[in-house]
Amino acid sequence: MSERDPESSSDTRFAYRNLGLAWLMAVLVVPLALAAVLAVVRGDKFEDNLRDRSLAALSSAGLSGVEVVFDGRDAALSAPEDSVLTPAELDRARGVVADVDGVRAADLDSDGSGTGTGLGWLIGQFWLLLLLSFLAGSVLTWLTARFVLPNEDVLEADTGLVSEGLL
Repeated sequence: MSERDPESSSDTRFAYRNLGLAWLMAVLVVPLALAAVLAVVRGDKFEDNLRDRSLAALSSAGLSGVEVVFDGRDAALSAPEDSVLTPAELDRARGVVADVDGVRAADLDSDGSGTGTGLGWLIGQFWLLLLLSFLAGSVLTWLTARFVLPNEDVLEADTGLVSEGLL
């Protein structure tokens, strides 16, 4: 090891100065953009898709006249007041809708107003996207620092100075 001059040393902290913007993008901007796209693109479409598939399943089971209202992935089933469906048939319809792929819960609802959990589902998706974006941003930041920034040994060899061990 070469003898170190007490007047000279290298400071390797410069290597981390430009990573702040990438970290900010990974933590804030990307999840917010993904949540906005999710809200616009998937807003009512997945509820309509579940409703159509549930009505098709009810029709194939011979249960017509059941109204299905979705709030997120939760279904609320009701029968019109002039319906001739028995409570047993409504319970059977609830089971048919609950078995449709993508339906989280199916409940009998006398007023057809839904169960009120659609916003909770959207917020849950937002937080999942936020967590995934945070993890992806952390890995991306680590990989960027690992493969783009110079290694401590390379800095010492290039400058001839011994680093302070900051990397």
